[in-house]
Amino acid sequence: MCLVLILGLTVAAFGQSKPWVTAYLGGWELNTDDNGYLPISAIDFTAMTVVDHFAILPSSSGNFINPVSGYMTAANARKLIAAAHAAGTKVTVSMGSWATEPAFRVATDPANLETFVANLANYVKSRGYDGLDVDWEPFTRSDTTQWENLIIALRKALPRPYLLTTTTGWGYPYNAYAAVQQYLDQINIMTYDLAIPSIGWGVWFAGATYNGGATVPGEGIQFPACDNISQDFIDAGVEPSKLGIGSELGGCMWQGGLIIDGLGKLTGHGATGPGQEWENFQSSITAAPKFTQDIPLYDRQGTGIMQKWYSPQTYRWDTTAEASYLSYSGLNPLEDYFISYDDSNDIKAKFNFIRKRGLGGIIIYELGMGYPGNNTFPMLSVIKAAMQGRSGPISIPLAYPVLQPNYPNPFNPSTTITFELPTQSNASLRIYDILGQSVATLVHGFLAAGPHTYKWNGSRYASGVYLAVLRTTGEVLYQKMLLLK
Repeated sequence: MCLVLILGLTVAAFGQSKPWVTAYLGGWELNTDDNGYLPISAIDFTAMTVVDHFAILPSSSGNFINPVSGYMTAANARKLIAAAHAAGTKVTVSMGSWATEPAFRVATDPANLETFVANLANYVKSRGYDGLDVDWEPFTRSDTTQWENLIIALRKALPRPYLLTTTTGWGYPYNAYAAVQQYLDQINIMTYDLAIPSIGWGVWFAGATYNGGATVPGEGIQFPACDNISQDFIDAGVEPSKLGIGSELGGCMWQGGLIIDGLGKLTGHGATGPGQEWENFQSSITAAPKFTQDIPLYDRQGTGIMQKWYSPQTYRWDTTAEASYLSYSGLNPLEDYFISYDDSNDIKAKFNFIRKRGLGGIIIYELGMGYPGNNTFPMLSVIKAAMQGRSGPISIPLAYPVLQPNYPNPFNPSTTITFELPTQSNASLRIYDILGQSVATLVHGFLAAGPHTYKWNGSRYASGVYLAVLRTTGEVLYQKMLLLK
């Protein structure tokens, strides 16, 4: 444990030898008496600086807090705090979650604020927690005054060395966080679930590190990513050392989706990669892909991303966004899918990012989502190595040829096609129309191992679906492409 934490002072005040790692532990993982899916004994607490026990809720009546969440028991708190403290790790308790803003508004009304804060401080102290995390979601500009009053009052009731942290979404009034940052030890941005289609039906990554200038189709705004979201906070006056970014031990899936012209002919495919859209096609009927969020890496039912969906053939790494994803394109567009998730490479990329930008740390949501069972926890080993600065470079093992989704897609008139070979071999990349006729050969011959990129100009061809077909020894891969003029 570094000296500033031993003294209970803010890490931002004196700088830090390593970034903070605040890891959320859902109380439901422990059940009522550490007998749930993720036992406390399976957690390596040296892989984090703070574990956040999630969560108690604000209440609009009574004493304005709801500590009885079934699994947020005193017994679980004692066991968790004892195990974390033995590893030199602090434990906070989280107040709030998504859609709790109506109760927060009542609890922080001037008539109720004193009681709310006193009860919160008593809960933290009586349970033996090291601090409190405030999770007011969503948070709007009209909440600013009550928010500021809450944070100031909480810091008075929980003076340092108690930790006072907050989690925040993107698109919130960033200057409200800047106004009270002196009272907060961490301002953590939930830079995951960024693929939620609330800003249009452009397919995007769940937790991209960078957006590379990519914009939402038809919206004229940039896709969200760690870089532009954290910069918004900094531009509003938040000190970089106060900021953390988020990583989820899971991801989001886009599945299926159809584009059909006025004659009933299928002209588009299901979701397979970033930047695709399903809106505003003239003379077309569109069916948006099914979207699912918060899919864990592992779960007890065996339906997690790494258990049900992952394969080396579908794995991709986007070098611009610095994000992992799975891409599958089947003969039936309804079978297509694009799964964006955080794996060991994303963890490395995000730690590289916070060091490069001088940010304070990272939050991990949620420990149980990355637990494969049997007291093994490989993701914690990755997080620990990255926190200590010894994770090494991002490495993408390649056992099979990989054909990336073309970009852009749809396109007019040109698109870029990238593939990667695990070994040097004979290979060809050809373009076929929907009738199976070859219309272009981009390469044919003996190629070296590694990535290869080619551009196809479709200006001479009619709008419609085309196939990019990669043939190597023993492998045939294809991607569907939509030329739209």
